[in-house]
Amino acid sequence: MNVKKLCRLLGCLMLLGAAVFIGYALGHPEGSFPISITLTRLIYGLYMLVTFALLALSFPARKK
Repeated sequence: MNVKKLCRLLGCLMLLGAAVFIGYALGHPEGSFPISITLTRLIYGLYMLVTFALLALSFPARKK
């Protein structure tokens, strides 16, 4: 499997995992993490950054 296909697969799986997590979180608002909200937001931001970076790397740049 080449690098672009692997990046696309990992990016899609991470995006799917995020969607499942959001669906679960919306259904269970009483849940929480035992860490600070700042650290939680940092983790979410890094997760989104890695997900979108993997998806961006999987698509070739268009040549003009």
